[in-house]
Amino acid sequence: MQVSEVNRNRSTIIVPAGNGDGEGWVSFRDILADINEGMQSLEPDENTSAGFQEGDHLSHALGRSLMSGHENSGAMSRILRVEQKKFYFDLGRNARGQYLKVSEVTGPDRSSIVLPVSALEQFHEIIGQFLASVKTEETSVDVDSSAIGPPAPSRSWTED
Repeated sequence: MQVSEVNRNRSTIIVPAGNGDGEGWVSFRDILADINEGMQSLEPDENTSAGFQEGDHLSHALGRSLMSGHENSGAMSRILRVEQKKFYFDLGRNARGQYLKVSEVTGPDRSSIVLPVSALEQFHEIIGQFLASVKTEETSVDVDSSAIGPPAPSRSWTED
């Protein structure tokens, strides 16, 4: 699955399905759900990453070998390993509001997309639709690609 953020510079990450069973997509979707649930459980004043410096984000600390569950200053970070790639999920805040930054790292290459928190549920649902489509293909039933629907209009959300 290829996910792109379109703004002045197009950013794209590619999420492998995994071992032919959609495992990578399931993990990707589940991490989004975990972050969304964790964010909802925080108190309103904790539901920010004010004071959380860019250098503190997990995706900028590759050498630390931190795994799922890392939290810092009320922010959430998760790592997903699929095939030869690592995906870093960092919840943050800037002048435009709260966002989830998803970074794909393969060797020295890094690509990132930034999702506004307001779009996480919709993003989660779309990944679930792709997962259902893959599972349907595995059972050799024709997939109705129109059930997935067209992409929503893009927003120009970027980090400051």
